[in-house]
Amino acid sequence: MNRYRRAFTLIELLVVISIIALLIGILLPALTRARMAAYASQCLSSQRQIAVVTSTYLSDYKSQFPLANPVDVKERWQAVLHYQYKVTKQIFYCKNDGNIDYETWVDTDSNSMKDISYGYNISGLGYRRSTGLNPFTGQVQGTFSARLDRIFNPSRTLITVDSWQEKSDGSKSGYYVAVPDTSVWSEFLPDARHDGGANVGFADGHASLVKLEELVLPDEPTQAVDINKYKLWSPIR
Repeated sequence: MNRYRRAFTLIELLVVISIIALLIGILLPALTRARMAAYASQCLSSQRQIAVVTSTYLSDYKSQFPLANPVDVKERWQAVLHYQYKVTKQIFYCKNDGNIDYETWVDTDSNSMKDISYGYNISGLGYRRSTGLNPFTGQVQGTFSARLDRIFNPSRTLITVDSWQEKSDGSKSGYYVAVPDTSVWSEFLPDARHDGGANVGFADGHASLVKLEELVLPDEPTQAVDINKYKLWSPIR
């Protein structure tokens, strides 16, 4: 007896294709969210490692925080952690900011070391600036470095935060220093790259996700020194 194999009809094939397309449409956003969440977790771990190594630095340097922008580029906070404490360059990059080419960090190029993913609390912890205000005294001080033993609340004083700065071509990338608002210094700001929040490393060695409004809205605007208007940035509050 002859047997005939029944082939799919065109309509059946179209139905199957439509179902597959529908499943892809449903699953892709979920996979994207899962990937972004994994990147956010990795970023948080990186900032926790940075905070822990910074604690080691403080132990070695009598509780004195590094300057964010010293004259010698190899003495910048991220360079010190990399060269002296062997923190890998990859640690300073978050995949969610789209700027993860750590191979561009050239040791002899001062600019190449700036476009990392995490900004240092320059006004609150350590700067070099002719018009800078010491957050403890309120006086103009050209070079300032905070001491850990003088910080009022280390568990609520940020060291690093997801950051960004607009580049000359209009694109956005991470940056090595950060302030809560341009009125404090310039346009290097926190970046809410993790579902409306930013990962933050704190002076006591822990890291957590913080809502953007907690980072950029002043909670005590009467403070004389701009950085002290922001509780998470101020070393005296």
